[in-house]
Amino acid sequence: MTTRFLLVRHGTCAQTADVLLGRAIDAPLDARGVREAAAVAGRLAGERAAVIEASPRRRTQQTAQAIAAKLGLPVTTSPALDELDFGRWAGRRFDELAADAAWRAWNERRASAATPAGDDVAAVQARITAHLRRLARAFPAATVVLVTHAEVIRAAVLHYLGRSADRWHELSIEPASVKTLRLAPRSARRHARIDAIGERSCA
Repeated sequence: MTTRFLLVRHGTCAQTADVLLGRAIDAPLDARGVREAAAVAGRLAGERAAVIEASPRRRTQQTAQAIAAKLGLPVTTSPALDELDFGRWAGRRFDELAADAAWRAWNERRASAATPAGDDVAAVQARITAHLRRLARAFPAATVVLVTHAEVIRAAVLHYLGRSADRWHELSIEPASVKTLRLAPRSARRHARIDAIGERSCA
């Protein structure tokens, strides 16, 4: 038996393209993000999910609520789905961060670099994969919807593909996109079947 996970990235916020939101800026969805959330909710409307979980951030909660309204389920908040802790980088513009040597190192060597808060990809992978294993044991042969952040989804997918975190740029996680991951709860193998559905929900 395998558990089918739908890993959903939240919709767009007003500053998504320009600012590293992280945990410091708890931005809501903008008008485009609201449309994206509605579109991905419509796409998932036929799913018979056992549970919907979301990161504590407002942007993920709003996206999850749109999906929950279609599926008739409540949203459970899970800290395991929270964004990386980017420390002093959070809230800064990407064009400003480009001049930061530590930021450049993070993007060049993700497998070994850490954020100013000490968070790293290995820790994020340990957090999310442990949570996926717990859910796979709790909901065997079910569908589970998890609404979270690009880096959390990327960390999980790279782990199960057996790829280095340094190859992060090869994996696009667009706003309101969905990655489908199937995981056997007792498998000792470090891989799962991974598919992509709906890389973009709407423009």
